[in-house]
Amino acid sequence: MAKIRFAAGLLLLLSLLVSTSLPAPALADTDEVKWSRVSIPTEGNAGNWALANGSDTAHLTRAADGTLYACVNGLTYTLYKSTDEGRSWSYTGGVTDTIVDIACSIIDADTVYFTDGSHVYKSDDAGASFSTVADASLPTLDTNESITCLDIGYGASNDPYVFIATADTDGGDFGGVYYLPEANPGAT
Repeated sequence: MAKIRFAAGLLLLLSLLVSTSLPAPALADTDEVKWSRVSIPTEGNAGNWALANGSDTAHLTRAADGTLYACVNGLTYTLYKSTDEGRSWSYTGGVTDTIVDIACSIIDADTVYFTDGSHVYKSDDAGASFSTVADASLPTLDTNESITCLDIGYGASNDPYVFIATADTDGGDFGGVYYLPEANPGAT
């Protein structure tokens, strides 16, 4: 019985010490922080719509200047951008490929990348046009392997590095993570 009283007293003492030594948690003001639904216009291209019944949006990404980029599946074009915080959208770059991921430079608002799972594409003109990034130096992907995500980082002198991750559906193999210093192409 003495052991039970001692244990109960010890638990009470510890709970008092913890509750008085830790700061109270900060709570968000529910009137300040909340999600808001954005209506999607349904009037067609003349009404600046971007989404239609049966389409899906993915890979929402923000550029350094606030421009939003997103992939929209189910329409003729797959890459869309908004320069007014998502109020209106338009396709950009004439991209019709499947988009697996999009990444924007944190330094240069005009630099945007996307991958279709096999290649990496880059735009230096805010998505108006794209070219492949060091296609010959990308790691050789077998038929079971594909690029699953993409990111951009910068070295000490602000030289861009393109990072990709791959997945392999073959049970005996594994995906990988690779980087490419754009100033000196050669995937590592």
